[in-house]
Amino acid sequence: MNINLLEIKTLPWRKNIKCSDFDLNLVQKFVSSLGVITNHSGNKPHYVIPSPRENFPNHISGDYIRMPLIEQFTNINEYYFALFHELSHWSEIRVKLNLEELQSELVAEIVSCLLCNKFKIKQDIFINYNVYLSKWIEHIELNPLFVKDSIKYSHKIKRFLLKCQNNNLLNELKK
Repeated sequence: MNINLLEIKTLPWRKNIKCSDFDLNLVQKFVSSLGVITNHSGNKPHYVIPSPRENFPNHISGDYIRMPLIEQFTNINEYYFALFHELSHWSEIRVKLNLEELQSELVAEIVSCLLCNKFKIKQDIFINYNVYLSKWIEHIELNPLFVKDSIKYSHKIKRFLLKCQNNNLLNELKK
């Protein structure tokens, strides 16, 4: 993978979707089917990790996503891009990934792009892209497999989320 791809923002996992009309109902069903706890408060999206982490799923606190109100975002696309990013962090513990922060952020950006691609949500922004870009480039120079591994982890998380959705929807139909 060429570092220049990151510098010019031509990313292989990001499609240039021109249509901003996506099926909001479908996206909401997907998110609600996961059973993730979402707390709408604050000004910054954030996954609150379980505490103590080593006791997951028998933790005492945490394990929820804190999201600003949808009205605080520039548009609904930005809201879902951020929510998908946090869903990636939420998924890491469930698929037993123990990633360093830098890789976790790249994986979350890729997962968010993959889910936006799936639901045809236009991707106008990168939440953390510019904050992490120089650090990612440094890391790629030290470890050429950094991006390749991140893409592999991203697809693992996407498959996990889609499997959760399907399993939970099937369970609902059985009731």
